[in-house]
Amino acid sequence: MAEEKKLSEEELERLKAEGYVELPQIHEIDICEPRQWLAQAWQDIRAKPQISLAYGAAYTLLSMGLIAALVYFNMERMIIPALSAFMLMGPITAIGLYHVSRCIECAAPCSLGRVLRIRTMAPSQLMFIAALLLLIVLSWMRIAVTLYAFFFGMEDVQGDMSAIEAIFTTFNGILMLGIGTLTGAFLAVGVYMVTVFSIPLLMVRDCDALSAMIFSIRAVLKNLKVMLLWGLILTVLVGLGFVTGFLGFILIFPLTAHASWHAFRSVVQLPSGLDCEHKAEALAEAAEEPSDVSATKEARS
Repeated sequence: MAEEKKLSEEELERLKAEGYVELPQIHEIDICEPRQWLAQAWQDIRAKPQISLAYGAAYTLLSMGLIAALVYFNMERMIIPALSAFMLMGPITAIGLYHVSRCIECAAPCSLGRVLRIRTMAPSQLMFIAALLLLIVLSWMRIAVTLYAFFFGMEDVQGDMSAIEAIFTTFNGILMLGIGTLTGAFLAVGVYMVTVFSIPLLMVRDCDALSAMIFSIRAVLKNLKVMLLWGLILTVLVGLGFVTGFLGFILIFPLTAHASWHAFRSVVQLPSGLDCEHKAEALAEAAEEPSDVSATKEARS
């Protein structure tokens, strides 16, 4: 038995030398975990309010800018699909806030400059996922245009504002809205399953994007009830952001981003406790800037 174990270890070392990366183990979690993730996220915002709220404000301004651009170019009918497409890119834009939570967790210094210069373990693979999300967004926009042309292309709808009214007040508009909502929900569920754990994983593990996405799907399926609940919570929070005229995203965006990192940490068992190979580097940075670490610890307490 000892010889078999030795051979298996040697085989693992050989595979690692050839580029094989062992993926983490997946934990089964309790249905009450999402409440803990939100509580931890709130503590992260309190620990680093400037960075967290700066991200939230930037996300809010981008949302408002998108609306303003569509209105300026008389494309109001595209507001709903454009906003939903913008939300699909949310997971990749939250990487900086994942890094903030990660630094707080290991008592490492964290500033806005460090976040903007974040180093990940698999940057090219994250770019691949970002490109994939962009492709999905472009596909969704094409679907939205096609649906609008199918239901309203042959009717005399004067101006984009009349088109908006027609979407919510006519049979064709309501039917189009229903089909579009179902299509968008299907795409959103797919993006959620593929990205909820793959993006934070690629921050701390050097593996290929396909393996990370499959890993994310496996983790979601293993904790299906909890992850469905978490998806519902995210949907409600995003809805609140819309209801508040996007101002709610100043707080909601960092809250959901930090909570998503803690969801990853609950579900995924990382080797060596925290952040794999980056733990020593983070502690070394913390030793160089003791004042920042003290401030972080005070904020968390």
